Amino acid sequence: MHRDPFFFLLTRPPKKVPGFLAFVAGIVLVGHWLERFLITVPSVWRGEHLPMGLTEIGMGLGFGALFFASVLWFLKTFPLLPSPASLAAIPSGLTTVPVRTRPAATQA
Repeated sequence: MHRDPFFFLLTRPPKKVPGFLAFVAGIVLVGHWLERFLITVPSVWRGEHLPMGLTEIGMGLGFGALFFASVLWFLKTFPLLPSPASLAAIPSGLTTVPVRTRPAATQA
């Protein structure tokens, strides 16, 4: 039976379990990497067997580490949620309406 990660994430409960979500994301990541590897390497490799050694794995891990480092830097620089101070500085759009009073009766 063919199982696609899409079907694992169709319902709401699996998406609420961080470990399961990370597992499915890892499967998708490895699948994408393997697809790209198998699409590009055979066209440029002239050897008998496809190369899959420490160099290829190290390059993949290195680019992954650079990606996660850039994401962490971005999240430190630009937080996902605004700080309470910046929320207080945003105008709420509510204004105070002055109370209208009747003009004082003029004495004649």
